[in-house]
Parts: sequence; C-alpha cells; structure tokens
Amino acid sequence: MNKQLIKFFNMTGLTWFVPFVRIASGENPAQQVRQLFLIMGVPIIAFALFLGLWSVSAAKVNTSLGAIPGPVAVWHEAGGLLAEHVAER
Repeated sequence: MNKQLIKFFNMTGLTWFVPFVRIASGENPAQQVRQLFLIMGVPIIAFALFLGLWSVSAAKVNTSLGAIPGPVAVWHEAGGLLAEHVAER
C-alpha cells in the first residue's frame, strides 16, 4: 500500500507528502525530516530571501516615474484589485 501511495504522490507532483508516508511506515525519521526540508524548506527559504531582497532593493531604486513598489505595496494593491473584481461581479 505504501509503495502505491508513494507512486501516486510522485506521479501527481505531490512529492512533499512522500516523507510523511515513509515516516508513517516506520522508516528513519531523521532521514525523512531531512528529505522534507529539502523538498519544502529550501523553496520556502528561497522565497523569503527573494521577498527580502525585493523589499530592500525597491526602497533604494527611484526612477523618473517614481519608486518601484515593494512586496507590501504590491500585496495591498492586489487586495484592492480583488475587492474591485468582486464588487463588479
């Protein structure tokens, strides 16, 4: 059953579930936590680093048209656009 479940998760692209299945089946938890960190932790850290660099660099760049918006400003505007879309429907 575990092999079928692992095969299903690999085929569907849900590979971050595989370490949980292996932990539940009794495999080495330390190795599975490491695998889980590689699958989920590294992308999360990279995304956080990207947002931090974007925030710092956006504050330093000024053009003739104004400043480049940072992640907070973009998030705020996205919320406004979504609210406007919902109001129009």
